[in-house]
Amino acid sequence: MPSQNVALLKVLNPIWEFSYQCSPRKYRPIACNPEAEEIVTSPLTTVYKCADGTDFPVDWREPEYVNLRWAWNDHHFPKPVKPFDAAATLMTEASSRRAWGDAELRPFVNHSLAPNGFKYINRIPLTSEQQAADDAKVQQFLDRMGGILGVWQDFCQPKAEERCNWLRNAGDETSTVDLIDAFGYAFHMTMVSARTISVALNHFINFLTTEVGLEAETLAIELTTGGVNETLMADQVLWEVAQLARNSDSLKNVVIANEPHQLLEAISEVDQGPEFLAAFDDYLQRYGSRSTTWEAAVPHVREQPEVSLGFIKNAILNDVPAPLEVQKGVLKAAEELAVDVENRLGADNEKRDKFRALLAEAKPMVTVRENRAFWQLQAYGSLRTAVLSRGQRLVDADAIETVEDIFFLEPEEIDQFLARPGNSAKQLVEQRRQEWEFWYTKTPPQFIGQVPEPTQPDPKGVVASDKVLRGVGASRGIVTARARVILDLSEAANFQSGEILVCMMTAPPWTILFTKAAAVVTDTGGVLSHASIASREYGIPCVAAVRNGTSILRDGMLITVDGSEGIVTIED
Repeated sequence: MPSQNVALLKVLNPIWEFSYQCSPRKYRPIACNPEAEEIVTSPLTTVYKCADGTDFPVDWREPEYVNLRWAWNDHHFPKPVKPFDAAATLMTEASSRRAWGDAELRPFVNHSLAPNGFKYINRIPLTSEQQAADDAKVQQFLDRMGGILGVWQDFCQPKAEERCNWLRNAGDETSTVDLIDAFGYAFHMTMVSARTISVALNHFINFLTTEVGLEAETLAIELTTGGVNETLMADQVLWEVAQLARNSDSLKNVVIANEPHQLLEAISEVDQGPEFLAAFDDYLQRYGSRSTTWEAAVPHVREQPEVSLGFIKNAILNDVPAPLEVQKGVLKAAEELAVDVENRLGADNEKRDKFRALLAEAKPMVTVRENRAFWQLQAYGSLRTAVLSRGQRLVDADAIETVEDIFFLEPEEIDQFLARPGNSAKQLVEQRRQEWEFWYTKTPPQFIGQVPEPTQPDPKGVVASDKVLRGVGASRGIVTARARVILDLSEAANFQSGEILVCMMTAPPWTILFTKAAAVVTDTGGVLSHASIASREYGIPCVAAVRNGTSILRDGMLITVDGSEGIVTIED
């Protein structure tokens, strides 16, 4: 159980007194002393329950926060983040206000919390009148910038990219706190574009609801598929690198004969090897600085070359089509669907014109959503690069054991330890590592603060029988194949062509698995989560938000994924 006894922590870890004083967030390690009797609870602490009954204490940063409704952001953070990322979440509120202020818009997320490493968000509740006024202001912004693509390309991306470049070039004299501020501005600038997307899409859905009925949301999403984006181009460039090997018998034989982690060394000994390695290095230079998920503490693409090399091997073995060719097929299907919807509108030219106009406004949705996700991960990767350089300095000063240990420290603490090279953080790091590992095995409450009253059971995530899981139908189609559970992109080498990808969630670098997946099942998300969008772009079925798919489904199980009905059936 987590202990709130600061005095006890000082005994267990002498460095704790220093770190506690310099950290206003009071990251609280668990007590390792089984004989400890006294547990002191802050007056601003509320104890909830995890799914298994474990106490889940929440220390409220502000007294009024307990009166707000906080939802666990399991779509992006299904597991607890490390202390650095948890603290960074809380430290970006000032840069968030600047980003939204520069756009002259109101944020749709009020505050963030990260109790025990789990990220929670509080969305600002608006009356219908306030929502309409906010939407009108966003629409004015859209009109001024020429639509959601203009907002992204001319306003949001340049600002996010500039901050990412600054992060990668920040010198040692730059404080870690300032790194967080730059990262926060870049990240929240991508959230500005998300707000504009939602308005354009909602206008389109509202029109379709009036004209075609209940399937309006599904139609709107399918009509906007087929957008070229940064993630697609990253996959295309990697596919083109694979063709260099595929078109050379000697390179192809080496790729087929070796496991991904052996390929770089094996290819270097082949005559055509230098050309291939130069092309692969160019790919990593262009796309390798992305984090593989929304955390600075996780390795970026460049640190895991075997994952990209696994894609290359699969592309050769299974003659994987070019991602741009797949995109053209999806785009053609969307265009044919648009013709069908127009026909359903009849001969009313006014309705047809409005349909075309609203579709044109929403059409860049995939491009913008994927590009903003791409730059979110660039921001995390850029922050990681800057923080790791400071981790090396702490290793050289014997303050921590490995550079990765720095992610068990908070930003202000990093600056304090860098300023006082005689202090060791090793005990503090170990204490926090134990806490993170403790919470990693837990499922936190879905809501904290003002927990909503239970209503009708949510059909999503319900085990309808011992062989059926229900979720959200996110990409149409029905496929029966063997399941493969992948919890981390580092396990990508285990995934075989034609298997069904079962995972908690995905991020843009995961799309290299979609080229060989028969279908996708995710624990979290919805129709607009990354896995759902990517599945539609690759033309494969997807069921999202089954909640416990990675726990119930096992490698090799024969399962049927119905992406239309949102059902996963265990066949054996």
